Amino acid sequence: MNLLKKLISATLIICQLVMLIGIMPVRAANPIATNFVCGQDLNNNGYLGDEGEYQACQTATINHTTAASPYCLQGYTMQANGLCMKYEYAPLGSQCPSGYFIQNGRCMKEEFLQPTAYCPGGYTVVGNGCQKYTYTSPSQTCPAGSFIQNGRCIANTEIAPQTSCANLGQAGVVNGVQVCTQPMGVMCPSTKPANVYSMSPMQWGMGVGCMVHFYPNYICTQGSLNANKMCQVTADKGAVQLTCPSGTVLTNGQCRRTETTSFNYLCQVGTLTNGQCKVVTDGGAVQAVCNVGYVIQNGQCVKTTQSQTQYSCSQGTLSGTQCVWNTQENYCPIGVNQSCLNNNGGASCSPNKCIDIGVNKPVDEGSIDGSMLIDDGKKSEDGICMDQMFIFSGRAQDCKLAGIDTAFKNCCKSEGKVFTDGVGAMGNITTAASTISKVYGAAQEAYTYYTVAMQATGDAAVASSMAAQGFGNAMVVAFDPTSLAISVAIHFAMQYLMKACDQTSMETAMQAGSGYCHEVGTYCKKKIPLLGCVQKATSYCCFNSKLARIIHEQGRPQLKNFSGWGSSGSPQCRGFTPDEFAAINFAEIDLSEYVEDMVKKATDEIQKDVNQITQDFYDKTN
Repeated sequence: MNLLKKLISATLIICQLVMLIGIMPVRAANPIATNFVCGQDLNNNGYLGDEGEYQACQTATINHTTAASPYCLQGYTMQANGLCMKYEYAPLGSQCPSGYFIQNGRCMKEEFLQPTAYCPGGYTVVGNGCQKYTYTSPSQTCPAGSFIQNGRCIANTEIAPQTSCANLGQAGVVNGVQVCTQPMGVMCPSTKPANVYSMSPMQWGMGVGCMVHFYPNYICTQGSLNANKMCQVTADKGAVQLTCPSGTVLTNGQCRRTETTSFNYLCQVGTLTNGQCKVVTDGGAVQAVCNVGYVIQNGQCVKTTQSQTQYSCSQGTLSGTQCVWNTQENYCPIGVNQSCLNNNGGASCSPNKCIDIGVNKPVDEGSIDGSMLIDDGKKSEDGICMDQMFIFSGRAQDCKLAGIDTAFKNCCKSEGKVFTDGVGAMGNITTAASTISKVYGAAQEAYTYYTVAMQATGDAAVASSMAAQGFGNAMVVAFDPTSLAISVAIHFAMQYLMKACDQTSMETAMQAGSGYCHEVGTYCKKKIPLLGCVQKATSYCCFNSKLARIIHEQGRPQLKNFSGWGSSGSPQCRGFTPDEFAAINFAEIDLSEYVEDMVKKATDEIQKDVNQITQDFYDKTN
């Protein structure tokens, strides 16, 4: 334990001296541009995670100067030569007779006369306009049931006449018809007379007579008897109704349409303008005269005044005829030369663009989370596994290579073997992870001791000694130090103190360095959109022991079900099924690497260990 404390204390003191010597006073750097980063692949390996290839952007103060915008005072106009001029206009002095005006150097007079009004052909003057009349015949109509006769509406009605059988016999009814019946002592004529309704032979004494049914006498008190034996009465319904089309009026039995138009005008002299005859008289040339200070220009008096040109800035402040202002610009410190830095940098100083990671958020790629298959299948009442069983299952793990998450330190680097399958073995991956977590916690406690001591004493030696004391105490409480190589533990503790490696990388590096893991490949773990890969990691399949790793590396190629180890971003670390495990030819498995670690055991004991490990696995899963 004392040796451990001395080692940690010495390491901390050396780190403190290196920091004091290495950090020399330099020119004050521009401030960091929050959330903006940049990168440049300096070694052209397609990766931006190498040291010096990724930086936070900095903010530079840039001095800007541009010509101010010239302008003129109100009332003045900027000329092409840059002068500000004002022009005042006044009318020319009149040299024309009263009533004349100047036009193109001549005295002109305008008079307006009333034109002669007249109507177009077919129109006559009516008041202040012209009118024309056209006539059409109206349409004639009578009430329903009547007809037009001599301009009157006539209606006919029928009424029953009065009847009389005077001199025609006895009144009666035959077949619903009123008749006058009279027997006659003669034979019925062959042709029925017009005044007879019907007749029929009859016995007349000893001879033949005729029963005659005469039409009665019809008497019309109104009208006259028509062919239907009805009294037809004619009624006068009044005069015929005359109707004119829309836009016309009935006048003297005719439909009259009135059309109106305006007068046409004719000027005997001059030209017609706005309803008047405009007569222009030329009074001769005019002598133009202006007041003092004015000159004649384009037919008018013009006074010219010049003022001083003014200047304004849409941005910045005015300095003489220049606008000056400062802006804050983000720039990438990678690839910036010294002359550019002397002028505070600026966006144009580096070809590398600054990327806003607040908008283009870094993307974590790959699906490696350290998880593994767990014993969660269905089991019978006797504890026998009813689901798929796997032997020597591993789990996918990774450790970060030099990149932005590791302060450009390689967290996959191993300082030596930490775990063994023999004395001091961890037993399984879960135990190993727990042990490494305790080392990590011990380092955290040592860092806390160091920080507090430096704040209290300011003495690096005292602070380092206290940190070593805290680290040693935590190590003793956490676990048996014989299960770890002390030098490796100190190495990983210092990695944490320098804020380089996370616990997952420490765990993977320790297990890989102990031979428990098979390396699958390298993949991009973090990528920044528009920039590229900034953090790579090496992926592994890690197992409970070196023996399990050896059997997987040499047994998988014998089985058709295994097609490699998956991709570097998604390793395939499952164990063997019982059928797959039984199909492995162990005679072809080279255990020399395992034998070297088990120096104290003979070859037959190694085979016994293999059988025992297999049997133990079956016992735990059944």
